[in-house]
Amino acid sequence: MSKHSPIESDDRWFRGEQKALTFYVVDADDAPLDVSGFAMRWVLQRVGTATDALSKTTGDSEITVADGAGTNDAVTVVIEAADTADLTADVYHHALWRTDAGYEQLLAEGDAVLRAAAEGDTGS
Repeated sequence: MSKHSPIESDDRWFRGEQKALTFYVVDADDAPLDVSGFAMRWVLQRVGTATDALSKTTGDSEITVADGAGTNDAVTVVIEAADTADLTADVYHHALWRTDAGYEQLLAEGDAVLRAAAEGDTGS
């Protein structure tokens, strides 16, 4: 079951900063889901496009799993400062996918607001 997980303006995600995004994965009964051993991919796309602005995978150790409300249900995606330095401050859409063959599943998704890094930074 996918969980709506927006990254809102109040979450204060800025261009050019390191950020850890944590998602708590649940099953169809809204109970914590153990995702240890899952292959996963997180993508960020500008709203209205089908092109990835940013992508992270478990295969590249860019996504980690830890205990949250349950065992191995907290998925953290680490965004390095350089990952967003050249992106436009705007509204994006993000999605966390399980990518194991035969088990592809959307785990979390939502809009993501990427803010300008500093006063005078227009994000372009």
